[in-house]
Amino acid sequence: MKKINRAFKLRIYPDKKGIEYFDKCFSVNRFIYNHFLGQHVYYNDLNWLSYYGVDITNKEEVKPYKAYFNRYDSSREATKMSNSERYGWMKEVPANIRTSSLESLDNAFKKIKSGSGYPKFKSKNNPIQSFSSQINYNSSNGKPKGISFSIKDDSKWGYLYLPHPTVNGKRVKFKVKVNISGYRDMINDIDQVKLSYFTVSKNSYGHYYISFSYSFETQEVIDTNKEILGVDMGVIRPITTS
Repeated sequence: MKKINRAFKLRIYPDKKGIEYFDKCFSVNRFIYNHFLGQHVYYNDLNWLSYYGVDITNKEEVKPYKAYFNRYDSSREATKMSNSERYGWMKEVPANIRTSSLESLDNAFKKIKSGSGYPKFKSKNNPIQSFSSQINYNSSNGKPKGISFSIKDDSKWGYLYLPHPTVNGKRVKFKVKVNISGYRDMINDIDQVKLSYFTVSKNSYGHYYISFSYSFETQEVIDTNKEILGVDMGVIRPITTS
């Protein structure tokens, strides 16, 4: 079996409350990314100051410096922050958004070696905003948690339900209008694929979109009509072809 990774993108039309909710999600995504990027920059600077003989013992927030970014340690710290009174507002959006933001920062650090440059801070003044979230599945029925479509017959319009944090002890679903033009068959067969992530984005025109990353397995077919060349790697003779 061969695993195939794919994605599809839909235009969504949030109402006023939906836009406010997405703005909160964008804010949490930016804050987590910038906070831990800034923390890494800060301790990196302290490390260099110490290396050149500058006394940094009077710094109240001096911690053991790590030359690498650890998203698992950062995730635990972000969870503690969300449980505090100061940063409790982060609980207004699903925790998976914080996790995905740290994964994005982790990938940005890894790309430094390939010449992508040092990660840059995200700006709230940028008209282009986005956030991502991992999709979890119910162990009982095998369906994605909080993700579902409500599609009208013979119509390009429908509603998409997305995960929302627990409010007053109850899990609340968030509903947004969606244009499914060209993707009706895909959505009808959504249970046949494995959804992994969704990303909500806003472009410079103020249009909102959602993209789903998914995977499925297919039988790998070998074309028997093509000629096959056998190569034998030997010890005395390096290569023997058939």
